[in-house]
Amino acid sequence: MTAISLKVTGDGSHTLYHPELEETYHSTHGALTESMYVFITQGLDYWHIHYPDKPVSILEVGLGTGLNAILALQWSMIHQVPVTYTTLEPYPLPAKIVDQLNYMDFFNIAEMKAVFKQIHQCSWQDWHQFLPLFNFQKRKEKLEEATLEEYDVIFFDAFAPNRQSDVWEAQNIEKIAVAMKPGSLLVSYCAQGQFKRNLLSAGLPFDSLPGPPGKKQMVRAIKEEK
Repeated sequence: MTAISLKVTGDGSHTLYHPELEETYHSTHGALTESMYVFITQGLDYWHIHYPDKPVSILEVGLGTGLNAILALQWSMIHQVPVTYTTLEPYPLPAKIVDQLNYMDFFNIAEMKAVFKQIHQCSWQDWHQFLPLFNFQKRKEKLEEATLEEYDVIFFDAFAPNRQSDVWEAQNIEKIAVAMKPGSLLVSYCAQGQFKRNLLSAGLPFDSLPGPPGKKQMVRAIKEEK
């Protein structure tokens, strides 16, 4: 079996190539750039504009390299917003792969390097407090198996539908929609037609936004307030 391999992307940050899926974990045009744009700028920043005084609860579908999680931690520190972060990852990466990722070269906050290791090394299912405002839980579960709470922001970051189609099925999108609070939002790098139709069927109107480098579109869906 060919091992997962490290690749340098267009902005100098790493991604990983999964040989069985023939897919990378992040955009080869820029892993850090993609995650910052899709999940922070179009996700957390957009939510914070509308709810500036509220803490935020996040559900991430696909921990992967941990890049989205550490960016959310940085966002929490910058904006001084309490974050509760739950991530689902049924197929965690080996420690020897995680140790090679160069994401910490791009941050100048000393505490983040230790937290990045803890994100990958901490116990599953338990809650962990990383720095004063960031509470973190990772669950070794598939989305279809997980019992969900209620969330303000969804990071939908599974492998692409043509690589991991089961995650994107309509019943999973409906499950996510039920777990979203009124006024909450979902962001994804994916702008596939069937995904958009599943969002609409689940009662989640969406905007097709300009995508990150190398991608024409991304999606942000919002659960309407009643």
